[in-house]
Formats: sequence, C-alpha cells, structure tokens
Amino acid sequence: MAAQHDMSADIKLAEQNASSIILGIDGAPHDPQKLTAMLREHGMAQTVISCELVHELAQPNSITGALDLALDDGSTKRLFVKKMTAAQVAHKAWNDRRRSLLYMRNEVRFYSEFPELKERGVRYPTVYGVEDQLEKVTGQLGGAVPEEPSDLSKCGALLWMEPVLGYDQGSPLPADKSALILSAVARLHSASWEDTNLLKRASERLQHPGGSFALKIRNPAELEKIVANWETFVKNFAEEAPAGFFEKRVNLGERLRRAAPWVAAQLAPAPSDKHACLVHGDLKAMNAFLPRDNPDPDALLIDFASTGVGYGMADVAMHLTHALMPGDLRTHEADLLQRYLRFLGQDYDSKLARRHYELATIDYGRFVLGRFWGAASPDSFWEKRHKSNVALVHRNVPAALHFVERLDAYLAKYEGEISLIT
Repeated sequence: MAAQHDMSADIKLAEQNASSIILGIDGAPHDPQKLTAMLREHGMAQTVISCELVHELAQPNSITGALDLALDDGSTKRLFVKKMTAAQVAHKAWNDRRRSLLYMRNEVRFYSEFPELKERGVRYPTVYGVEDQLEKVTGQLGGAVPEEPSDLSKCGALLWMEPVLGYDQGSPLPADKSALILSAVARLHSASWEDTNLLKRASERLQHPGGSFALKIRNPAELEKIVANWETFVKNFAEEAPAGFFEKRVNLGERLRRAAPWVAAQLAPAPSDKHACLVHGDLKAMNAFLPRDNPDPDALLIDFASTGVGYGMADVAMHLTHALMPGDLRTHEADLLQRYLRFLGQDYDSKLARRHYELATIDYGRFVLGRFWGAASPDSFWEKRHKSNVALVHRNVPAALHFVERLDAYLAKYEGEISLIT
C-alpha cells in the first residue's frame, strides 16, 4: 500500500529513472538557438550561448529545478524548469503511468491553450516555453484506458517558467495568509465563471470533472477500502481521541462509502450549468506562493495538473482542510467563506455556496480515507509532522480528529437527501 505512505520509495524509483533538466525530452542538450527564439518571444533581445544546471530535485512524477542561460552580453537568465517523461515513471503499471502523464498533459494544456485566463487576472508564473511530446497519451482520466503505446521513449513534456522570487510557501497557515490564497483562486474562478464556451473547451481538453480527488478519476479500489481503512484508523487512534469520540461515529466509513457517488454527482457541473467555473483542483497550501515583502498582496498559484470544470467551493474546502489548524478553522471558517465570496464577486448565493463547501469537504474526506488512512497511525503522523507539502490531516492528530468531526456532522446533514435517492 505504497500510496498510503509518504511516497519516499516512489520518489527513489523516479529519481533512478529521471533524466536531468539539462536535457530535452529527446535526451539531447537544449539547443541555444531554440532557447534564444523562446526568449525573444517574450521581448528579450540577447542571444543564448549555453545553459548551466543550478539545481534539480526529483519528485514522484517529475523533476524540477533551475537552469542559468548564459547570454551574449555577459548576463544570465535564470529559469525554472519542470520536466516529466514516461521513462521516469517506468516502474509504475501502465494505468498509473498514464495517470501521471495525463496530469502533466493537463498542466501543459492549461498554460498553452487557455492564455486568456492570465489576461483576465489569474496569477501564475510566466511560462516562457513548452516542449510537448505527449501526443501518444490519449483519452481522459476516468475514461476507458487504451492499450499502452509500443514506444514511449520520447514521450513527455518540459516547461520553462519564471522563477518565483520574493514569495514564501508554508503549511499550516494563519487565516490571513490563507485568505490571500483564496483571493488568488477566486480570480481563477471568476475569470471562467459561467463562461460556457471556455468551459466546454476545458471539458474537452482538460480533466473533467476537475479536481485531484474527483471520484470519477480515482482508482475504484479506493472506495472499496474506505470501511476497512476507517476501522484501522479507529484502532490506531483510539488512545489519541477523547473518551467516546469514536463510539459516536462507529459507521463513518460505511456512511462515506454509501454517500460518495451522490456527493460526487452534486459537485460535477456541466460546462453550461450555473455557478460552473474552472477549479484549480489541488489547492493545497504549497501550491501557492505568498508574497514576502512585496507591496502587491496577491498570491501566485502553481501546479494546474488537476484543473478542470467544477464548483469553486471544492478548492476552498480542500484548501482550508489542508492549511488551517483546528483552532483557526473553528474561529475563522465562516469569515473566510464570506471573504472568498467577496473576492469572487459573482452571483453565488451564500447558502448554496455553503452547501457546495460542505459536500466538497465530504468528497475530500472520501479521498483522504480511501487512499491514505489505511496506513495512518500516530507514528506515521509524527514522522511527517514537519512535511509542509503533506495535508495536516495526514500529519497532525488534532487536525485529523477535527476533520472526522466535520465529516460526521456534514454527512448527518445530507443523509436524508441521500436516502431519498438511494
């Protein structure tokens, strides 16, 4: 059950297969002439002489880092590079490898095919160029899985991007910092709000529905694990919880499993539906950069690998669960939801927005419980306690128990509707 750990083994295998960012998808060094043409499209007059590796880091599905481009006037231009190849995930089964490639394809398409979003105020680092060799990866996540292509040796993509300077990342976050991220994602939601033409194009070219935890794109085995994973969680955290805590929530796993299809259906709007927009899809705290000393208070969003059509409150629900400690969430939740709606500036009734938020929290809970909590324990939480890229509900016991309380309360609120349908 490697997916329920901290992915260190997966990172090690990926690192063994990773090709340095100093090389292109084809394995050849980057062509200075092509790099020169790329920079000139963004207004730079200098000629690229060579490029030098600054640093790089292997992730489970990609390798990232920085390159310094030496220019003919003696200066350098530093760029952030993200590279993903089929070879790097060769240790995975085809369906999992294809999933990783489709995530990268989604991000490439977001940057390449939806530039109007940046013109409408969505903030993300400037993309200088894209090397896209993903044409052999077909279909969408959640659809039929085609046979593995015979040759994926040159399959992958590479992004050249502006380095993010003068910004910080972190988790957990205080409420005011979380609000900056909600403001940034509200820009994305508002820029695409009920834009049927854009959303129809997105439903065909990006993930549909959007969201890293959308039920349609997940492995069906996760849903089947929920009941057993809940029982394991109860056993492992019995001594960490207050007296009677789990006795009040004996059937939470089964209730989540039973509710999952109905909840997911409520959160999967068509491109023409009211309140539909593009969602970021993976709004964990570390997928946003927060300004340090910059007088411009806006955050920058990164990692659009799960972006697609959805309801904006799905991003809000994931973010607040991922980023805020229980005390801050209890104190500031209502205010943050209202601030998000003000940032959004669209016709989104507050009661309906709250409904979407609560349903999205249940939806995220189904993902958390089905994928991760089968291996959760106080010891595993302790080992991950300082890993900011890991959700608080996977590394902080009070956050996990508070999440359970919220799931229990929200399920109770909607189970009458669920029972009428099912």
